[in-house]
Amino acid sequence: MSNQSAPDPRRHDLDAVRSFAMLLGIALHAALAYVGGGWVVADEQTSAG
Repeated sequence: MSNQSAPDPRRHDLDAVRSFAMLLGIALHAALAYVGGGWVVADEQTSAG
């Protein structure tokens, strides 16, 4: 009976990069609530209601 295990295919360094990018994305979207300037894309035509 062999007691060797298969190599772990999971890349923990990429998990750390992914989690850091997700935290940056959360911070960006939270900061957008405090930044003025309106919408980046706006429709010139308004609806009648």
